[in-house]
Amino acid sequence: MAARADRFGAILPVAQVDINSPADLARLLGPTDVVVSTIGPFTQLGTATVPAAAHAGAHYFDSTGEGTFVRRVFELNAVAAQGATMVPALSYGYVPGNLAGALALTRAGERATRDRDRLPSHPFGTWRRAALSEHPARRLHPDHGGHTADPGQLDGR
Repeated sequence: MAARADRFGAILPVAQVDINSPADLARLLGPTDVVVSTIGPFTQLGTATVPAAAHAGAHYFDSTGEGTFVRRVFELNAVAAQGATMVPALSYGYVPGNLAGALALTRAGERATRDRDRLPSHPFGTWRRAALSEHPARRLHPDHGGHTADPGQLDGR
């Protein structure tokens, strides 16, 4: 990393930590940091990074495509308390849908409504409820009117 940073003339600190050590991550991260994680499989290797970033107030982005891991990110209560922005699945197939949803909500303005009676299909099962909130990604969290289907479940079971 240091060699790459030098090649582009960037002056960036480089640190090496054990990604499974919450203590190492806590020492490294602060509220002005941004974590970009590409360490998959995320459910095995990324679980310590998310809470460490959230507790530090660091902003977090990742490239996961694992639905269970995405749900875990949104379930962290510490995110809101520390002011961290958590954006999982940034380079996966969720992004086009979230951007399209945000664009549709923006264009609809006050005409946008919640529709809890429709059951959109999902390749891994059925979502019991679907809702639109101020940001489409937030609909993944049950506290915001949504329900996620776990990829391990079929037909909501």
